[in-house]
Amino acid sequence: MHILKRRNNFYTREGEKIKTHSFTVKTLGTVLILSTAVIGGSTANAAPAVTGDILAAYQQPQVRASFGPALDIARCNQNGGCLQVFRHGKIYQHPQYGTHTVPNGPISRYYEHHGGHMGVYGYPTSSVTATATGTTLTTSNGKTYYTFTETAGAVTVAVSTTPPASPKPAQPTPAPKTQPIVERKTLTVEQQIRDTAQEAFGTAGAQPISDIYRPFPEDIQVQRFTGGVITYTKTTGPIAMHGMVYDHWWKAREYSDFKNREGLPTTWHKTGDTIYTQFEHTQLYWDPHTRLARTTQNLGPHDALTIGDSQVWDNSWVGQGLRAAGYTPTMYRCGGTGFIADRPGTCPSYTDGVINNKWALPSGNPGIIYLDASGNDTYHNSQESVRAETVKTIEKLKQMYPNSTIVLGGILSKEQPHHARRHVYNEAARTAATQTGVLFLDTRGWLTTYRLYPYMADDLHLKDQDQWRLADPFKNALKNLLATQTSTKKS
Repeated sequence: MHILKRRNNFYTREGEKIKTHSFTVKTLGTVLILSTAVIGGSTANAAPAVTGDILAAYQQPQVRASFGPALDIARCNQNGGCLQVFRHGKIYQHPQYGTHTVPNGPISRYYEHHGGHMGVYGYPTSSVTATATGTTLTTSNGKTYYTFTETAGAVTVAVSTTPPASPKPAQPTPAPKTQPIVERKTLTVEQQIRDTAQEAFGTAGAQPISDIYRPFPEDIQVQRFTGGVITYTKTTGPIAMHGMVYDHWWKAREYSDFKNREGLPTTWHKTGDTIYTQFEHTQLYWDPHTRLARTTQNLGPHDALTIGDSQVWDNSWVGQGLRAAGYTPTMYRCGGTGFIADRPGTCPSYTDGVINNKWALPSGNPGIIYLDASGNDTYHNSQESVRAETVKTIEKLKQMYPNSTIVLGGILSKEQPHHARRHVYNEAARTAATQTGVLFLDTRGWLTTYRLYPYMADDLHLKDQDQWRLADPFKNALKNLLATQTSTKKS
């Protein structure tokens, strides 16, 4: 049996291309080409073209200087909206909302992590604007308006049914009349690392337990101390982190699908006894209660922490169904995985991700946690071992998110004899849900029940364009399940 893997809007089966990219390219009037080189009659190393309204926005001096060159041509969808990616930001264009610039940063990362313009938040209706306290961005999905506000690296989202007022730009801070001259002493790398360790860990924690070494392909120097770890690059200088945050980080980097989820360390700060380390795409800290490295991303009642396999992605029937039910999914997923099943060098198992801290999961208490029991576990593992790992993982999630409702989804299947093994493991999932006291959303036979055979990409997966056909049944089943739990609690 072949397992389909979804990568960048392509389906592949052991390297065989099945479906090409769904976006179309829109040519928009005047073209700016930054540089080209012709080799043997063909263009090589040509910079992607910048055109039309996107070009007009890009040609603003402050935008062109800060965004850098284009990395790809503009990608447009059927509603006329377009996106072009630059080295340090993105420009969005939409016939209803206009053309807006979104530089890389906390708001951009949060927005894209939640699906960007293809997710529930829709297209930007403003560019990212600096205010007196941080930056803001407004978006709309046609019915609802969202205002993203970033202050000190933390992003909040306000929801409105009417367009928000334009933010007041920050007033420039007057430069001091005189600049004091400070004589700085040049410190060696060893001295900088030592001084940062003293600042972060205190005298007792600043005792070195290793020499400085270089464990990564990037030129990152690392030294371990009794109180934690210091990393150093010429760009960032010394950066402190909890020792277990560092251990999580280098373990996550072993998996190609997750190594860039956090990126490289950039800064750090300390609040009380807690060290917060900012990476390129997230901020990590050590949670002593769960004894895990976690992100400072704070999930709330309208969020759904979602863990799954190839059935789970932003626009799958699970992603669409969760959004239709009123939740914003934050996904940790990878095709070919399950509670035991993993893909060495690519993705950890669910259990490794949660319990062994290969993932740094968000903080807060999401409204629901949805776990997708996986058919991948049926191939090489016993029913009992899968049930046991499912129980262990759920119990850890209950400790991490005591106020969240956990829903364990069943294994999607057909009512066909060759899916009998999937039915057996579906019952193992039901048993694990009963044992841990969480909700079970039974998906056995759904492909038959909802007559989806003509819309299948293979024996197990719906075609991309037909994922919506299962989204509504999933939404209804989920809402009914949650309503049943609510009524049970009231009684």
